[in-house]
Amino acid sequence: MRKGFSNAREIMAAVDRREAVYWTSLRYPVHKDHLGQYFIGEGPGMIGLTWADGVTLNGRLEDFFVLTGEEHSTLCPNIVH
Repeated sequence: MRKGFSNAREIMAAVDRREAVYWTSLRYPVHKDHLGQYFIGEGPGMIGLTWADGVTLNGRLEDFFVLTGEEHSTLCPNIVH
């Protein structure tokens, strides 16, 4: 597991590289929709990654992490990221 993002743009770049980015736990994947908007979570409870300013995160920066390919395969075998 890798942590250490410096800002929202780094998180967005990791998502764009199709890295498995999560917030606080595996229950909250960070993803981008077909309109190019970034979200935390899935389904009706998901929230935007940032406020409307595109910079201020909806979550603490230190709570975001990336799983390596091997970690993701082991922990989430049925999820394609």
